[in-house]
Amino acid sequence: MCGNRMEEREIAYIAGLFDGEGYGGTSKDPRPGKVRLSIRVQITNTNLECLQYVRNRFGGTIGTKSGNSDGHKRKECFQLQMYSKTAIHFLNTVRPFLIIKKDKVDYSIKEWRDSIGGTILNESLGIRGWKS
Repeated sequence: MCGNRMEEREIAYIAGLFDGEGYGGTSKDPRPGKVRLSIRVQITNTNLECLQYVRNRFGGTIGTKSGNSDGHKRKECFQLQMYSKTAIHFLNTVRPFLIIKKDKVDYSIKEWRDSIGGTILNESLGIRGWKS
């Protein structure tokens, strides 16, 4: 993917960031006749530099996330998103350092692997996500 080989402390730092500020999940393609499963990782933070650090090592895209839906003024928030192979690479890399989301990551990776080739083993899957 992106960047050079990372030190163990960098991976542990990024894993901690994901464990605390991350979201991930799998979803079924909503188009008729499609049964492909995709996997997504998101990390949301008010510190853009922090997300750029992660993006420079793994890839993905950064966007602005609106936090003013209830009319209260909030600090600008950013969201890093990774999909498919980039998300799988990220999850496989940080997995050994995860504490909170390790079991959920294992489940999502297994679910995604079971669907490779466009076949989902459990057709009633729908959308699954996880966030602690």
